[in-house]
Amino acid sequence: MKNAVIYHFALILIIITFISCENEGGSDDSRYRLLQIADNAAMENPFYIFEYDSKGKVVKIYHGEDIIDIEYNQVGKPVKITGYGTKIMEWNGNSCIISSYDRKEILNFNDKNQLESEVYLVKHDSQSDFDTLDVLTVSRIDNKNVKLIKEYYPIGSGGWEETFQFGEMYSPFKSIDVSILMLTDISFGEWEIEFQNESNLIAFDEGGGFTSTINYDVEYGKYPVRAALKYSSNSEFEYVYFLYEKY
Repeated sequence: MKNAVIYHFALILIIITFISCENEGGSDDSRYRLLQIADNAAMENPFYIFEYDSKGKVVKIYHGEDIIDIEYNQVGKPVKITGYGTKIMEWNGNSCIISSYDRKEILNFNDKNQLESEVYLVKHDSQSDFDTLDVLTVSRIDNKNVKLIKEYYPIGSGGWEETFQFGEMYSPFKSIDVSILMLTDISFGEWEIEFQNESNLIAFDEGGGFTSTINYDVEYGKYPVRAALKYSSNSEFEYVYFLYEKY
């Protein structure tokens, strides 16, 4: 009898451990990737269509009649984007460098792959060195509030600031590397860039009275399937829809 009790107790522990491991490692909450973005629930004439390879990396982005192709190196970093011209990306640690004969764009990331800054450099003639044209700095106020600070050079030439507030859900772009978002100008709203792929944007303030709030419908755990955008310049809501696939 004692052995039977011990056996059943051990069996219960095994079942509990199995369920716990399932919940920790493979919940459906994190196993979806973005396929399409459209302005209608039927996903007709989508703004964007995303295609992935066997490793889960986005390799093609269809935007209207345009096709963007993305290539990666052996460690999974994007190294070439073609579509709106060609961008060759060189990686130096956590920095991504895109160069031409007279311009450089540098994206600097931290160890969490969060964007810290974007630097533009320009060469005015063949004999001169590169000079800083402008710098975009990402200032994380806390986990849910971020400020973008743009400064033009030489110092004193002006700039701007924008603030962003994030919610508890995933960004629709969770499956896409931040460097690709920055270099392809993908966005589902009127703001200039998607500079993060972690959390859903719920409000932003561009300054000068232009603001927006965003409400979401959610499925698949924490993934937005519809965004309702309300801009201060427009009395009506604008709707954006997201289609995902499980992988």
